[in-house]
Amino acid sequence: MKGEQAAARGAGDAGSGSALPDCNPGGVAAVSGLLLAAAERHRAGDLTRAETLYRRVLKQAPEQPDALHLLGTLLSARGRCREARKLLRRALAQRPDDPSILSNFGNLLLRSGEAEAAVATYRRALARDPAFADAWANLAAALNRLGLGPEGEQAAREALKHAADHPIARANLAGALILQGRYEEARGHLEALADAGIEAPEIWLNHGHLHLAEGRPVAAEAMFRRILECRPGDLEARKWLGIVLTHRRQLDEAEKLLGEYVAHDPAPSPALSMLGHLEVITGRTEAGLARMRESVRRDSTGAAEFSTYVFNLNYSSELGREEIWDAHREWDRRFSPPMQHRDWPNRPDPERRLRIGFLSPDLRAHSVAFFLKPLLRHLDREAFEVFCYSNCPNPDNVSLELADLADGWRDVWLKSDTATAGQIAADGIDILIDLAGHTANNRLPLFARRAAPVQVTYLGYPNTTGLAAMDARIVDAVTDGPGAEDFASEKLVRLPGCFLCYEPAGYPPVVPPPVSRNGCITFGSFNNLAKITTEVLSVWARILREVAGARLVLKHDLSGNSRVQARLRRAFTRVGGDADRLLFLERAPDLESHLARYAEVDIALDPWPYNGTTTTCEALWMGVPVVTMAGDRHASRVGASLLTHMGFTAGIAADPDDYVRVAVSLAENADLLEGLRGFFRIETAASPLCDGPGHASTFAAALRDLWREWCRAGRIERASAAMQAAAPLPAAP
Repeated sequence: MKGEQAAARGAGDAGSGSALPDCNPGGVAAVSGLLLAAAERHRAGDLTRAETLYRRVLKQAPEQPDALHLLGTLLSARGRCREARKLLRRALAQRPDDPSILSNFGNLLLRSGEAEAAVATYRRALARDPAFADAWANLAAALNRLGLGPEGEQAAREALKHAADHPIARANLAGALILQGRYEEARGHLEALADAGIEAPEIWLNHGHLHLAEGRPVAAEAMFRRILECRPGDLEARKWLGIVLTHRRQLDEAEKLLGEYVAHDPAPSPALSMLGHLEVITGRTEAGLARMRESVRRDSTGAAEFSTYVFNLNYSSELGREEIWDAHREWDRRFSPPMQHRDWPNRPDPERRLRIGFLSPDLRAHSVAFFLKPLLRHLDREAFEVFCYSNCPNPDNVSLELADLADGWRDVWLKSDTATAGQIAADGIDILIDLAGHTANNRLPLFARRAAPVQVTYLGYPNTTGLAAMDARIVDAVTDGPGAEDFASEKLVRLPGCFLCYEPAGYPPVVPPPVSRNGCITFGSFNNLAKITTEVLSVWARILREVAGARLVLKHDLSGNSRVQARLRRAFTRVGGDADRLLFLERAPDLESHLARYAEVDIALDPWPYNGTTTTCEALWMGVPVVTMAGDRHASRVGASLLTHMGFTAGIAADPDDYVRVAVSLAENADLLEGLRGFFRIETAASPLCDGPGHASTFAAALRDLWREWCRAGRIERASAAMQAAAPLPAAP
């Protein structure tokens, strides 16, 4: 009987066995008739009636193996796995070598999150019947769930060898191809099934995976919801819907779905990791990191998932630099191929015109673009030919602006690392520059295999990549002072000025500070919620206690969420703050509206240990003084660099007490705030922070020095710390 079918890359099974077993069902006519009727109802999809009839059979013949098997399969398909397991075990006790029962028991194990056990069970079934197409199709699903795309592909193709029109095998083949980044091939199989009029949850699930991989989360959500319409208890669909809703920032429903999945299957998994990430981005940093740390220990963890974990470590105020450094090196140990010598065809002429490439997922309306545009605009084109490699799923008008500033533009979003490396080689790139680090949709695996003679990371990530194959990282003397080399796998190249250049766009006029209108000081932070740790809230509460009547305005992409607001109010109260003095602003519809909200802020408060970058530049441009604290790592020294190079070092604090002192001193001088309001935009525009030509010149000199070193030595000399062995992740508590 074809039982309920499920999916590749998640839970999904082809039902095993014929419409009715060939054996004599119990030898009793009444039992035989009931079993035939139950099987007919099962085949017709009337599962409620089929269950009733199977139970009547078992009431008369409690150990009837076919009834045990088929009822167990039915209950497994309906999500009642505990009861199904008992029934299938009883059936196997009587027929331990029955391939159909073994395959359906494997389906139950897979549905219960026991993919490795499911693989072993399917292999037992295939040892009894090597031509059993259903078992091969189901094995493909389990292998896909474990992230073993090539092995899943092999199993699916074996199923199709024995049953060329097997829809579940074909769907699982598509899932295996998706895992390998072979999206066009996968789409062909899924569309062929749809064109044939075959509708099944496994097809929808894999279509959802394909949409998600191609950057179409709305379409992916529709597919996952379609599964749940016919299978409300399908945990795999619930998991993936939770993941896609997290990406779409529909966090309340996402947390419910992921929480339900983890409650059912608490073992390390992508769902556990995504739930941890969700907790981090909603301000529960340490709890979220604990979940992620547990999850990424599993062998099947992918490079992207581990990157998300590594990235989130930057938000923690409880972790030392050593643990964060070890995690970055662990990424390199786990996901980088062995280093191999390669003879590059690039002509080692130290003074020739160079071809440089910028690779990023953020060549669009994104903070990275604010800082990249002036660099592209002012780079000397007699010395450099510029190529941009866009790993962006949804390019926009800003993408078009950047393309106009480049000599060559390549869309690599759906290209494999092999194809992208081939394109970079064909373009003759001398220096390839990563603008993402461990942020979302990065291509660090491409850099790990070394796609260009010299590889540099810059701008998009506030820490080392940890990659032995990344030659250099461009910073400045404020963000990365003496000793920073001990926590960098790259050579640190310190620009003589600020490490970046800000180019404001779509800005409204500066207006007087709000204290002149409402008579009280309004502090504000427009940084994302993950940066607002308990320690930060505690210090901000101290400031409000010392400034009578002061308020604190928070604005980020989740500040309109009532649950997030309630959680923040509770957290603020716990650290001694008055929650009634917190104000929340909704997300603005566009950049100009966003910048206009600075009219409601007298003094901007920069969080730590992960400072703001774009938010600090925007505040200064809108005439708002910023208070920052200089910490011990790049992420917590960006604010100090921006204020230093803009000329407002008075806003830089040395420690939490000093931070409170600086903020309170500014708040007590309304006349100073009035004067700074009109002065800051002029000063910012005239400062190195907005000096596009000057920044491009120093950036170009840094690249030229790196190229000369490569021409001279054939490599870039790195800090000795980069050669240290990656430390393993600490043991779970």
